[in-house]
Amino acid sequence: MKGKVGAHLMIWTEKVEHYVDYFNKAKEIGFEGVEIPLLNVQAFRPDITKGIRKELDKLGLQATCGTGLGRERSLISSDKETREKGKKYLKRCIDICLDLDSHVLAGVLYGAFGVSVGRSRTEKEWARAVESLQEVAKYAAQREVVLCLEAIN
Repeated sequence: MKGKVGAHLMIWTEKVEHYVDYFNKAKEIGFEGVEIPLLNVQAFRPDITKGIRKELDKLGLQATCGTGLGRERSLISSDKETREKGKKYLKRCIDICLDLDSHVLAGVLYGAFGVSVGRSRTEKEWARAVESLQEVAKYAAQREVVLCLEAIN
């Protein structure tokens, strides 16, 4: 498989409604694809995803998607409800990937930024992340979406 080079859209904007405004710029620079941030999943209504997909196809750009989990959805949380919110959120992101014909969901998919500052994750935190990600990974595999975990320190 030939490697592709893409641009993360957050180098230009965080607003879903402006994503397509930068597809031409990405193409002109020479990128073969874009990474679409899924930070506001409520904004990805069917009309929005259809418009994004149409523009990607028109320009011949491929798409990957990326997201992150905040403290309220962290899969390493000791709170089961928080972990359930995280799994539900990631499954929604996987569904959006399919709407955008993306088969990759990347990002900090196991924990939240700023939660473990200055310390390593505990064995219990890793165990909770693994258990949650196994469930999410099954959901993703059934939809042919690959989860790409970004490690942060």
